Amino acid sequence: MYDPLIAEKISPFQGYPKSYWEATTSERIQFPPIQNNEQTPVVIIGGGFTGLSAALTLLAHDQPFILLEANEIGWGCSGRNAGFLLPGSGRLDYSGLAASYGNAVAEAVTNEYYQSLQTVDDLLSKLNIDVEMTNGGYLKIAHNAKFAKKMQDAWQALPQQWKEQYQWLDAKEIASNYVPEYASFGGLFRQQGAGINPLKLAIAMANKLKQELCQVYCNSPVDAWSREGNTHVLNVGNHQIRTDSVILCSNAYTPHKLNDLSKKQFPVLSSVLVTEPLPQDIADGWRSGLMAMDTRSLKYYYRLLPDNRILFGGRGAVTGKSANSSKSQVQLKQAFNHYFPNLAHIKSAYFWSGWVSVSADDIPHVGIYPDSHNVLYATGYCGSGLAFSSHAGKRLAERYLGIRSAKETEVIYHKPIPAFPFSKFRRIGLRGYYAWYRAMDSLGI
Repeated sequence: MYDPLIAEKISPFQGYPKSYWEATTSERIQFPPIQNNEQTPVVIIGGGFTGLSAALTLLAHDQPFILLEANEIGWGCSGRNAGFLLPGSGRLDYSGLAASYGNAVAEAVTNEYYQSLQTVDDLLSKLNIDVEMTNGGYLKIAHNAKFAKKMQDAWQALPQQWKEQYQWLDAKEIASNYVPEYASFGGLFRQQGAGINPLKLAIAMANKLKQELCQVYCNSPVDAWSREGNTHVLNVGNHQIRTDSVILCSNAYTPHKLNDLSKKQFPVLSSVLVTEPLPQDIADGWRSGLMAMDTRSLKYYYRLLPDNRILFGGRGAVTGKSANSSKSQVQLKQAFNHYFPNLAHIKSAYFWSGWVSVSADDIPHVGIYPDSHNVLYATGYCGSGLAFSSHAGKRLAERYLGIRSAKETEVIYHKPIPAFPFSKFRRIGLRGYYAWYRAMDSLGI
């Protein structure tokens, strides 16, 4: 599997991973590779939610652009994620944001996260598509008493407009009415959580661009990037694109030699399995369409899909080479069996992996790249980016157009992204991190 910290370039024509989304999405959208030298005011790199949203925003303002995707539309994280449509991104909740930046910033950031849901709602309304949306709500489950108390304290600290959206469920209620026989210490439930097929959304966004005859090129990775004065020169195969501005939306899939963003974000693997359909009598015990996540340091997340399969995911291997190995698949299924011993006999039907981008300060960053000439970027969604990545693309395009929203918060949109300390040793540290927290989780700590 492509590894952004090792591979010097990203290869085209890799095709979609053999995921559940790929298998259940019949529609495909075809764009050709770039075939000529081009000149344009702005180039968008990346055909996922961020890049597609930026392109649609520019289209709405009649602004010319070229969008480049290294493989197929939604080939990266946008077509590989679990489809959790929720308000949030990064790894800091409201309490974490307040502790780091103060209540005013925490409220501004949280407002922006909720605004991202409206951005997706607007997209769905304009595109008029079926993304297999389920509205079973979202449940965050405490895996021990310490985290149950921590979650309740964080809930009580929320401003009222968000606090009232949640309710506390005890362990008995979760096991009886949400996840059958699940052992927990209670959890917070939010009814307004929705799940979708993310690949269908990405393809629908791209289809709109195709209908409008936009310049979109797939299987067209940027192999090299240089500057001639104020002009950016992008080498794409045997062709060059000259442009005044670049909107970089490749996130965790950015090759490490393309620019130094690689030193400021950490691509980390997340792996997903989807089971065979549950027998109807077992599926009836689950809350229909439920999405859930626990509070372990190495979190697992899961949801009941419309065809009664369970999607179950969590942190995967450390390197791309091991991402889809039999060992990685066995480890994830063992974790599933541990969570759901009554379902251990249910076989896995799909398994895939993808890269998510983690920032050193645990928040997303969207804005103008430091010390660059008209380079805008978005990264650091930390695996929580379905809604916010679309919103980030809209904000990037607005920034390019000179539009600044009054709701923008300085922390996400103007704080320079910090470099990872000792970035060359990130993966050594990640191995140690995984080993330590797996030991802690096994002890229930």
